[in-house]
Amino acid sequence: MSSLAAPERFLQSGRYEIRREWLRYEGTPQRELLRRVREIFLARAIAKASSRPGLRVEVGPGPGRFTPLIAKPSCRLVLMDVSRAMLQEALRRLRTSDAHASSVDAIVADAGWFPLRKGSADLVVAIGNVVGFAGGSAFRVLEELASAVSLDGVLVVETVDPVIRVPRFIDTLSPSTWARMIDENPATTLPGLLEQGFHSVSARTNLVDGSSQFRFVSPVRIARSLVRAGFSIQDQLVAAPFTGGNPELVESIVRRGTNSMERLLRWENYGGRLRLLLDSGGHTLTCAVRTS
Repeated sequence: MSSLAAPERFLQSGRYEIRREWLRYEGTPQRELLRRVREIFLARAIAKASSRPGLRVEVGPGPGRFTPLIAKPSCRLVLMDVSRAMLQEALRRLRTSDAHASSVDAIVADAGWFPLRKGSADLVVAIGNVVGFAGGSAFRVLEELASAVSLDGVLVVETVDPVIRVPRFIDTLSPSTWARMIDENPATTLPGLLEQGFHSVSARTNLVDGSSQFRFVSPVRIARSLVRAGFSIQDQLVAAPFTGGNPELVESIVRRGTNSMERLLRWENYGGRLRLLLDSGGHTLTCAVRTS
């Protein structure tokens, strides 16, 4: 494992790191699942943003995987990352996509020192756990992101909490049973499955000192912090809590039928919003709207 702190590693990004980051969400059914979960969540969140011309900001875009979803012809788009190489790749991919913005600016900066004035952005997106990589400064970074959002503006942020438990039913079903089950309505079928209970995965760990390179943050703490900052929580989702951590299972399910990915996404996106699953840990996406 590298001895470099996360921001230092990002600063040193080159072709290898750019390609590796891009392939995090491509090449296997599991990676596609994790990408689609984020794309669907982000599209729902963006639909809540103002339709008037304004400023949209993506913090930590990396090589620009989700940037085309954020760009809008009538809006100014600002991309902010600590890596100049990642920003250049994000701009390149945006230019080759069908997405457009009235203007696009790239800023090399750290989210802990947000270079935008307060209340200036209609939409701020930070997918990729910018908050967690701030370590002991995680909540200060969250405050910086939130402060840039205008009244009625939207904040989308990804955070991570350790997975401490998983539903027992996940490991008891064969891929063929999974393939049949996802034809059913999750709202009807899931309650009975979740009654089987959970099994523990690991003890909860929280990194809190200022020297920590990474900080785990629970969805509850994110929600409370944003509510105190004048936001209303519109949506929270833990990404693919059932199968997202099992690439072999995802591949086996997807192989077994037409539109299996779509049906699996329906289950993951329903279950990922349940309080029981949100409190069990994982990568959490939060959408909040500034109300005051």
